[in-house]
Amino acid sequence: MKIIDNLEHRGVNYCFKQWVTWNGQLASGYSCEDRNLLRGLTVKNITATTNEEMVDLINFYIEAYSDLLYTQELSVNAARAWYEMYPNDTKD
Repeated sequence: MKIIDNLEHRGVNYCFKQWVTWNGQLASGYSCEDRNLLRGLTVKNITATTNEEMVDLINFYIEAYSDLLYTQELSVNAARAWYEMYPNDTKD
């Protein structure tokens, strides 16, 4: 995988990458691993096919950050409650 360009939007760093697929085709996409943008979230990398899509994703993560943290907490708490209620629920 080769980084072609390092980019920035609203203070968030991301990059444009190119690589060769298993069948020899050239592929490309955008990737963001900005730790500040994704802090506290289980998501560690967001990807997009186009620059416009990546900009939209970055905007979404910035603008919905508190909602994302809240829904992640709900999900974690739901899983925890399930395993507390059914600690030995295994299929034989």
